Amino acid sequence: MTAGGGHGILRGMSVVPHRLLLTAALLTTGPLGAAPGDGVLRAPVGTSELVIVTSARFAGAIHSLTWGGVEFIDCADHGRELQSACSANLGLPGPFWAEAWNPTEAGSRRDGAGPASTSRLLAYATTGATMRTATQMAYWLNPGERSSGHPALNTNPLSDHVLRKQVRIGGPGGSNVLDYVVEFVVPAGEPHSFIQFEALTGYMPERFGTFWTFDPATGDLVPLSDGPGEQPKPVILATADGAHAMGIFARPAPGARGPGYGRWRFGPQRVTKWNAVFRVADADGVPAGAYRFQLHVPVGSLEEVRAALRRLTDPAAAATRRRQTRRASCSRAEAPTTGSSPACAASCPTSSYPHGPSPARANRCASTPAASPQRSTPASPATSAAHPSGASSRWK
Repeated sequence: MTAGGGHGILRGMSVVPHRLLLTAALLTTGPLGAAPGDGVLRAPVGTSELVIVTSARFAGAIHSLTWGGVEFIDCADHGRELQSACSANLGLPGPFWAEAWNPTEAGSRRDGAGPASTSRLLAYATTGATMRTATQMAYWLNPGERSSGHPALNTNPLSDHVLRKQVRIGGPGGSNVLDYVVEFVVPAGEPHSFIQFEALTGYMPERFGTFWTFDPATGDLVPLSDGPGEQPKPVILATADGAHAMGIFARPAPGARGPGYGRWRFGPQRVTKWNAVFRVADADGVPAGAYRFQLHVPVGSLEEVRAALRRLTDPAAAATRRRQTRRASCSRAEAPTTGSSPACAASCPTSSYPHGPSPARANRCASTPAASPQRSTPASPATSAAHPSGASSRWK
C-alpha cells in the first residue's frame, strides 16, 4: 500500500486513508500581519483561562501553554515544545538510535534558538477552541551531523513525513483536557522494518518536578521515580504544591505496541519531560500510510488532573462515548437506506431509520545550545532486545 492508498488494515495496524485533516485551502494567516502558524487558542478552565500559542517559528507546534498564571512549556529551542516526532531504522540491521533518523514537528537541532524552522507548515487553521495543522517535518539531525557518535542516516534536512494534528480545548475528560489527535503520514518507498512514534511529548519548566503515575484500576496517584524511561501507566508532572500539573493519557492503537509513558529530568537544563510512545515493527516493511493516535492532555491542579484521568478511564464513560460516536456516524439527514452495519443499526432508532442508515454512513468508521544534552526515546524492553542501543534518554 502506498501513502496515497485507500482504506485498509495492514498487518494489524489501522492505517487511516491518506487524506488531510485539513487542506491547503484552510491555510490562514491568523491575525492581520501575522505569519502563517501564528495563532492562539483560549478557553475558560475553572477559575482561570487556558491559553495555547503557536507560531511560524516552530512550524505550528505549540510552544506555550499557560493556565493559572503559570507557563507549562519550556521552548528554549526547536526541540522543547508540546510536539510530536518519529524515528525509524531504514530497515538497517544492528543497533537502533532514535536521533539518527528522526523527523520532528517543530524543527531541527540546527534551528536551535533561532527565528525559523526547517520544518514546513503546510496548513493551519483555528476555529473557536480547535486548531488543525499539517507540517512536513524536518529531520532532527542535518546530513553529516552526529548524535552521541551516531551519524545521521538522512541525506536531506527535510523529510517527506507529514504530521497532521487536531487540538481542541475541552474533551471527553472535561473542559480542562486537550483532545489531541495526531496522524503520522509515512511515505511510500522507505524500507523501515521498525518505526517509533513519539505521539506526543511535553517539555516543561523545572518547577514541574514532582512525578506521578495514575492507576486506572484504582483512580489513585502513585509517586514516580525520576527513571528515566517508560512504564505502562499514564504520567503526571506537577509542581511540589500540586497547584499546577499536566498529565498524558493515550488510547491504544490497534497493531501498535504501546502506549509507553516516559518521564525525564534534565537537571542542568532545568527541564522535565513526559511522552507517550507507540512502536510498529514488520520484518517485511512497515506499510506506508497515515498512522493515527488519540491522546488526552489534562491541565490544572494535581487533583483536577487526576479527576480528568478518572473520567477518561472510567469504563462506563468509555461505553457512553462509543455509543455517542456510533450515533454521530448515522446522519439523520440522510434518507433511510438498507444495509446498515449492526453497530449503527443498534445506535440509531428504527423509527428514524426503518431500514438503517446509508451504507456510506454505516461504513464510516543552529546547533544545539551547549546546555542541551542528548535526547532520544528509549525502546521498550522487547524492542531493546532487537535494537539494544535504543535505551537512551530522549532529548529535544
